[in-house]
Amino acid sequence: MKRFRRLLFRAPTASALVALGGVAACSPGPAFTEPVTFGTRVVQPHTLEEGRDIYNRFCANCHGLDGTANTAAARQMDPPPRDLTQALFKHKTSPGNQLPTDADLIRVIQHGVPGTGMAAWGHLASTELDAVTQYLKMFSPRWRAGSPASETGSKRP
Repeated sequence: MKRFRRLLFRAPTASALVALGGVAACSPGPAFTEPVTFGTRVVQPHTLEEGRDIYNRFCANCHGLDGTANTAAARQMDPPPRDLTQALFKHKTSPGNQLPTDADLIRVIQHGVPGTGMAAWGHLASTELDAVTQYLKMFSPRWRAGSPASETGSKRP
């Protein structure tokens, strides 16, 4: 009887885990089958898919699945989250409207922006930070048309 109870209580738990795993594997967003070029970097499909999954988990609540930051959470924030479709960034080392470097984007993702709703996601591994950085470039054609500032861009004082 004891063995039967253990099986009875474990079966629903195992079924629930399998069901949840299936849901997690079905991330909204595009499936990538071909590499994408941003400036001089060619990004492989598996990197973009990993980035999409990380973005959907940690970023989409504020920036939206489509990158426009038109979400219920975003409407409650002052200042509002960045609209990634415009590819206009504030916290970067590159001048003017020039695209930021990957290092700029990773720094903001990793450390957040004090005084805003942009949380620090410092727990992400370097490969995850790179993947989500590459994925967010999919929201704006500016990344494919132009090349970001050099990775050794000037440092802010």
